[in-house]
Amino acid sequence: MGAGGHEPWTVLYDGRCGMCRAGAARFGRVARPGSVNLVDMRAPGVLERFPNLDPSACERAMHVVSADGREVRVGAAAVVAAIETRPAFRLITWTYRVPGLRQGLDWLYARIANNRMTISRVLGFRVEACEDGACSTHEPRSN
Repeated sequence: MGAGGHEPWTVLYDGRCGMCRAGAARFGRVARPGSVNLVDMRAPGVLERFPNLDPSACERAMHVVSADGREVRVGAAAVVAAIETRPAFRLITWTYRVPGLRQGLDWLYARIANNRMTISRVLGFRVEACEDGACSTHEPRSN
């Protein structure tokens, strides 16, 4: 993935979510230079560049897309793809390939992603307003 003669992968993250912005920035620092491009999936025209992606799936999880668009990794697998560009992190990311651990990490990622706006606020990250109601799926319901 990325450098070494390969085109960089695109990391699509939720730019309205403070925790997501911080996480994407961290991936950019951890990934091998030139191996990933960080892109806010909510920026105008971004999802149109990736017609094979389901916009509602992009609302639920980070996506990492290969330069040719043929390979897409989602959620915890996307996190692994973004950080395993550095050989030193491959020792850590191998755990994602262990049966049972993968399912547990996928489950944990989904729980965090589903509550990312609330978690962002609790952690003190700025959360941008959602005029189109897209964030309502991630907001706690009031009774």
